Amino acid sequence: MTALFGDVRHTFRQLRRGPGFAVAAVLTLALGIGANTAIFSAVNGLLLRPPPGVRALDDLVAIYTSDYSGPAFGASSLPDVEDFSAGTPALSGITAYTIAPVVFGGTAGGRAAALVAGQVVTANYFDVLGVRITTGRSFSKAEGEPGSPAVVILGDAFWQSRYGGDPSILGRVIQLAGQPVTVIGVAPAGFTGLLPGIVPAFFTTTVTGGRLGLASPDERGSRGSFVIGRLATGATLRQASDQLGRVAASLHERHPGEWTDVRDEPRRVTVLPASNALVPPQVRGPVTAFVAVLMAVVGAVLLIGCANIANLLLARATARRREIAVRTAIGATRGRLIRQLLTESMILAGIGGVIGVALAYVLTRLLAGVELPLPVEVRLNVTPDLRVLAFAALVSVLAGVLFGLAPALLATRRTISASLRDHSASGSGAAGRKLGLRALLAGGQISVAVVLLVAGGLLVRSLRSAQSIDPGFRVNGMVFASLAQDDAASSPDRRAVFARTLRQRLDALPGVRAVSFVRALPLSLGQSRRSFSVEGYTPGRTEDMELYSTFAGPGFFTAMGIPLLRGRDFDDADATSDLRVAVVNQAFIDRYMNGRDPIGRRLGNGSGPLDIEIVGLAPTGKYVSLGEDPVPFVWLSSSQAAAVSSTIVIRVDGAVAPAASAIRGIVGDIDPSVAVTSIGTAGQQLAFALLPQRIGAWLLGLFGALGLTLAMVGIYGVMAFAVSRRTREIGVRLALGARSADVVRMVVVQGMRVATIAALAGTILAAGAAQLLRFLLFDTQPLDPPTFVGVIGLVLGVSLLANWLPARRTAAVDPVDALRYD
Repeated sequence: MTALFGDVRHTFRQLRRGPGFAVAAVLTLALGIGANTAIFSAVNGLLLRPPPGVRALDDLVAIYTSDYSGPAFGASSLPDVEDFSAGTPALSGITAYTIAPVVFGGTAGGRAAALVAGQVVTANYFDVLGVRITTGRSFSKAEGEPGSPAVVILGDAFWQSRYGGDPSILGRVIQLAGQPVTVIGVAPAGFTGLLPGIVPAFFTTTVTGGRLGLASPDERGSRGSFVIGRLATGATLRQASDQLGRVAASLHERHPGEWTDVRDEPRRVTVLPASNALVPPQVRGPVTAFVAVLMAVVGAVLLIGCANIANLLLARATARRREIAVRTAIGATRGRLIRQLLTESMILAGIGGVIGVALAYVLTRLLAGVELPLPVEVRLNVTPDLRVLAFAALVSVLAGVLFGLAPALLATRRTISASLRDHSASGSGAAGRKLGLRALLAGGQISVAVVLLVAGGLLVRSLRSAQSIDPGFRVNGMVFASLAQDDAASSPDRRAVFARTLRQRLDALPGVRAVSFVRALPLSLGQSRRSFSVEGYTPGRTEDMELYSTFAGPGFFTAMGIPLLRGRDFDDADATSDLRVAVVNQAFIDRYMNGRDPIGRRLGNGSGPLDIEIVGLAPTGKYVSLGEDPVPFVWLSSSQAAAVSSTIVIRVDGAVAPAASAIRGIVGDIDPSVAVTSIGTAGQQLAFALLPQRIGAWLLGLFGALGLTLAMVGIYGVMAFAVSRRTREIGVRLALGARSADVVRMVVVQGMRVATIAALAGTILAAGAAQLLRFLLFDTQPLDPPTFVGVIGLVLGVSLLANWLPARRTAAVDPVDALRYD
């Protein structure tokens, strides 16, 4: 221990003698470790952090019913959940929940209405999750039975923000979805359920939720509930899976209509550990791939930083040869010297790690404050915890070993006599011309920088390609506003009056050319599918006839800037027509009508009568994502349905800002109970559709630029050191008549040989790494020639500059001064 304290004291003395080196090394490490820690904090919050308040998460399982079109991870119906509970003794309890957006507030003269997210749950929800209600009580079994009182448990964050944490809220009747409900409890602080990021404002029973229009109908075919079970003592996930498989087979026999999918096969039940289902399994693959790419990127930046510091340490080791030789001569073993040098590396890594954690904390605070353009609040807990701190400590230790071990081994390899007599000769001859490990480290930095820049360049190219894709509607001059109103509190007549009045008020605004409504905008998260039959078309036995569709109001295609190819737009007369009408797209005609004229042809909902007439044909656009292949789409008239069209679309001539700023006030004047959840332009809608690509391009571009900067600093340092060791040799050459240009060329060629080989190696690595980004690329190949050529040109150009600067400076030295160099 005394020796260790001595090594630490010696290290700090060395760092005080070279403060420039210490600051450069610590800042480089802080950037690398901070970036790694910040990204890992996001990964931890999304994939690893257990939900607070839940008891024994490892004993919980997630249960999925395959959906109609075949994928395994679908939701379940409440009657199925009851059968699951009765037929699965390996589970001590099964609960179900669903997310329920609700408009809250909005009284005249009071607080503006807002959309909040709650959860509709079975009465045993808190019991199965092992969550203890400390303020008030949990749901009783009786409150899950039909006819029970309407009750609610508030989320702690909602209780604090809306009611100031007032304990007298217990027993009070509040308005939820426009209906009275009694508050019986408050969820524990921090508890948000099992879905990361979504903070429920309330929890209510399926009975109450059904009364408020929030829950799925209690029908076997209505699958809208997520199902969680808790393993009984001694039971295993395999046992629960086998038992649920037998229940599924029984349900298929008893209810073949609801338990047969589009392929005419029985639906399946899949059981996963609940910890693996915190991110929905449907998207876990892409999310994990994206996270892996980010972790690899920040890891590469740290690797470049470590290589830089290793080069600095190698240079310092050369300057400290005599010190090391003297210590060896007086009895220090090689192991003792290596320990001393590693102590210096570990202290640098430790200081850099502490600053890096502080930097990560700042970055995660900024990340947590980013508001996503979503209708409800999403708040992911990315604050560093013990797992993140342990990760930062591990990364710091690995970094210290990574950049410190090789220089320590090399610095202690020379014999005592060689080190003591090698005072000036080392600066000339063959020894001065060999770059050795320093060149290898610099080349490695260049290779990694090429990989990062190629990845960032591909995403930037993809983003530019995606922005040039025609979405199928005219972007310029379009404003939209998403509205939320409670179905239970608003009758169809009241909604119709609201829509008509709102259209009239907005139509009267200066510059407004068209106003309409739609259930879900193209490229939004609200796209849904429904089953259709088509006149004259006989589907295959297992053909999926569920098509993307939405409800739209009068003048919708004019407001969206979608030019109809045939037929007409929806109009006000549709509301009084006995015949339901629809508009379809060209992909629909190509698939189901062989390109024939669709006007006047009929559709039906599912197996129902063909009572929907096609009145218009629109060009095929983009509906779910910009990268999708052409898909059939059906628009139905919202004037003829009870469906709520929740987005208003405005087409304006000129600036869109006046119309956008007026929307919220006009809505509040007409009906204060309607919440305006978002206002934006069509350009912002496209930007949201490209959000993953934008995030990826921004992060990879940033880290790629940082990696290139560090790499160029590294190669500059290597060449500056190599040239300084050859100063006497260069002086001799100049004294014998060599031109400065010849000296510069000699040095630059040597350095560029390293840079070229490294760039080629990086190109090969980048070609493999680019395949991992395929899922993020729009109309851009992973081996995109312009991107690779551009990156290689950039890297070689910057490398040329990094080699030329030290060569030019040394070639300008007076030969006499160079010959005196020691």
